[in-house]
Amino acid sequence: ATTRAERAEALAAAGGERAGRAEQAAVGAREVADSKLLEAMADSERRLRTANEAGTLRERELQAKLSAALADASAAAADEMAVAERRARDALAVAQADAAAAAAEASERHSSALAQLLGKAADELVHANALAADAAALLHTQIDSLAADLASARAAGDSASGQLGSERDKALAEA
Repeated sequence: ATTRAERAEALAAAGGERAGRAEQAAVGAREVADSKLLEAMADSERRLRTANEAGTLRERELQAKLSAALADASAAAADEMAVAERRARDALAVAQADAAAAAAEASERHSSALAQLLGKAADELVHANALAADAAALLHTQIDSLAADLASARAAGDSASGQLGSERDKALAEA
């Protein structure tokens, strides 16, 4: 009976040692899993930061391009308008000079020529206004295009941020 008791005691002690080793192994595995989780979270945060910085940089680049295009288009439109106005003024001055000369001769034919010259000057002015309107339309088209590029870059940045956030949440859920 004592031998059985001793054997039972030895088996219980061996079982206790095994249980202690198993518990230590479980603690070690938990520490490794926690370490991996922290590493995955840090990696996810780094990638999210990198994606946000890239999106911000792209947004700044697009804003700079938009500003440059706006400045270029505005300068071009102003130049075209100035040229058109100068031509119209020159044409009007020529027409007025011609009209004055025609009025000095005081004939029906000269009166008709005066009306024709004034019509030509008015046509030049209408043409100049049309050129200015075309330049403004081109400017608006370029602005709309750059604004669409900027919106697209922002959406891409938001998407990348959302994806990295989902990956981080998934890593947290798996841990």
